[in-house]
Amino acid sequence: MRFSIQQNTTQGKRHENQDRMGYIYTREALLLVVCDGLGGHGNGEMAASWALEMLAQRFHRDATPKIENPRAFLETTIIAAHVQILKKTLTDNLSTHPRTTIVCTLIQDGQVWIAHAGDSRAYIVRKGKIIQRTKDHSKLQYLLDTGRMTAKEATKNHPDRSRLINCLGAEVFPTVEQIGPFPLLEKDMVFLSTDGVWGVLDEPDLLSMLVHPDLSRGVPNLVNRASVLGGIYADDATAIAMRWLAEAPNSDSIDSSTIINEFESTVLLSMNEANDIQVMSDEEMDAKIAEINEALKKFESR
Repeated sequence: MRFSIQQNTTQGKRHENQDRMGYIYTREALLLVVCDGLGGHGNGEMAASWALEMLAQRFHRDATPKIENPRAFLETTIIAAHVQILKKTLTDNLSTHPRTTIVCTLIQDGQVWIAHAGDSRAYIVRKGKIIQRTKDHSKLQYLLDTGRMTAKEATKNHPDRSRLINCLGAEVFPTVEQIGPFPLLEKDMVFLSTDGVWGVLDEPDLLSMLVHPDLSRGVPNLVNRASVLGGIYADDATAIAMRWLAEAPNSDSIDSSTIINEFESTVLLSMNEANDIQVMSDEEMDAKIAEINEALKKFESR
């Protein structure tokens, strides 16, 4: 694999940045992850960190050097991240349910698989145009999908724009939506961001910065512009962009075949493997979720 990649984040007008991002790759597979901790529920940065670590840890375990079943990997790993957040809520005696969005892409064999829960987005950009994009799991998107609201009414400042109906860490089981796989062509771009970026930038502005030939300049400029446009209410802004360069590598590209270690990563793998959720059947996973939720209810009643 040959690709260029750049990630960047900036803190909004909150007491700390609750977004988390990272990527990890082997010689034959690449995983990108962006999480947006939900500040309104408390400890969102913890949920985002735990989710990011779980994705990276499972990839480190299962990419040998490719993922055998990408769709199954994304589904079970995101669910495992949800369970891990619930477990940590109990073991750390947290008074609130930490929650986070998640969006991730797995790239191997010249194709990309996308999975998400929440309103952090993934885009595929080809020749300056968006050819694929995830659909937000928000109340606003639900109102649009059910015809209860028109696109004209769905303004940037609509109060339901940031109200989520799906995320990790909530009492209800999350829905992991997947799209793909999509074949990648030369210079296609995979772009992931939190709503602190896409929520304030119009798509023409977003695209104008993504087509910059130097991602090390284009991505930071995009994130910084989103932060400035957010003004006094600016949210944390986070983005990762990857440009596929199978045929024409440039000066800042990565050739995964030359890596010295089995893995290269921007994620610190600190989670204890013993606390990881092992592979479960659907029935076992449902039972585990019910058990944890029941324990959480008892904890809150105290």
